[in-house]
Amino acid sequence: MDHEKLQQLLRKYECGDLSPHEREELDTWYEALEAKDDDLHLLYLRHIAKEETGQRIYGKIEEKIKAQSPRRVINMRWVAAVSMIVVSVVFFFSVRQRLYQQLFTITSLEIEVPNGALISKTLPDGSRAWLRAGSKLAFNRYFWGDERRVYLEGEGFFEVTQDKDKPFVVHSGKMQTKVLGTSFNVKAIPELQLYEVAVKTGKVQVSDSIQVLAHLLPAGHFSIRAGAPPKITQGRISGEDHLAWIRGELHFDNQSFEEIAWYLERLFDVDINFSNTVLTGCQFSGDFTGLSLPQILKIMREVHAFELSHDSEGRNFLIKGEVGCNSKRGL
Repeated sequence: MDHEKLQQLLRKYECGDLSPHEREELDTWYEALEAKDDDLHLLYLRHIAKEETGQRIYGKIEEKIKAQSPRRVINMRWVAAVSMIVVSVVFFFSVRQRLYQQLFTITSLEIEVPNGALISKTLPDGSRAWLRAGSKLAFNRYFWGDERRVYLEGEGFFEVTQDKDKPFVVHSGKMQTKVLGTSFNVKAIPELQLYEVAVKTGKVQVSDSIQVLAHLLPAGHFSIRAGAPPKITQGRISGEDHLAWIRGELHFDNQSFEEIAWYLERLFDVDINFSNTVLTGCQFSGDFTGLSLPQILKIMREVHAFELSHDSEGRNFLIKGEVGCNSKRGL
């Protein structure tokens, strides 16, 4: 239910003008909510039900009380007080979850990086995020709650301001990376079912929806690719070529053709398809900074033989060939 609709129903409820259908609609909305551990809903209530509304409702109760006999006044006052407490408690615990969700929604931001672009963003706590082309990042602009949560799709590098009482957590599907204050790179590509974390400074914890999968220190690297069973690798990385993209450079280090194609599509705003799935697993290494897409693909053809075709506009490319990966040498 949107804010305007809720305000309308609350005003009608105050005036006693709710139709049976509207009362059922409002009751259903309230009853669908669950308790929440924080009080963020109070901020939202200030927007949908001003204090004067409550005062007018209470005033109407007072008018009814004054019209009764003295003995009846005492009883009615007691009944009214108890009723208001009961109603308040029921309301308090019944609406918190939905109000929290709506409050989070209206105070959330989403950044979507256009193809060919690179964005740097300062987050509400002073942390910084660098986002690669085609990536998305969503977060609450106030970081309410007991965690500083961000939701990433694509690739991002984070320099996190330290706060030992409020962990910083990067969510990507079932995976999450949790830190207190550090700098690290996260790669979350749903299309490739790939999730990677590389730590520059500090310590991070990587987990899925069931268990903790790894604790990483500086130069630590963790990767998981979906499958049966999932392919999990953990180790150390040398140098910082994996962070070259932050400076606008284009480096690849034994990365699959499928993953490289994902980046090239977003960097050059094109579509790249494969007719031979064997080719998607071919690995490439090299520095392609400053090169055009045709130049990059030409160099890659010298490493692994494949055929290349494209449409007249040079926007749709097809990688084909019956041969597999015939070389491992880098560039």
